[in-house]
Amino acid sequence: MNIKNFAFAAAIIMCLAISYYFVIALPNQNQAKLDMEKQKIEREQQEKSNREMSLSTCMADVQARRSEYLKLNGKPIPGKPGVYKYPGYVQETLDKIEKDGNDECIRMYGDHR
Repeated sequence: MNIKNFAFAAAIIMCLAISYYFVIALPNQNQAKLDMEKQKIEREQQEKSNREMSLSTCMADVQARRSEYLKLNGKPIPGKPGVYKYPGYVQETLDKIEKDGNDECIRMYGDHR
């Protein structure tokens, strides 16, 4: 009977260990994995948001440089605020400023539009 009690106690201990694993340890491990995945997704979303903001800021800076060049090299048309008259070579330079600037922004931050 002593061996039966020992075997019974060993079986109970094994059942408790298995129950502990499935009831406590495994759910905690799965929750930890879910938490890590959630944090990873949040980080990726924040990085994407930062890149999008940086891209928008960069593109706005390109437009500001273009506008400044236009103001310096064009003549304002009276009665039409923000409208300038300028020779063809100025338009070519404006297009180059915009294209090169936008290409640089996209190269640095990616196109997330």
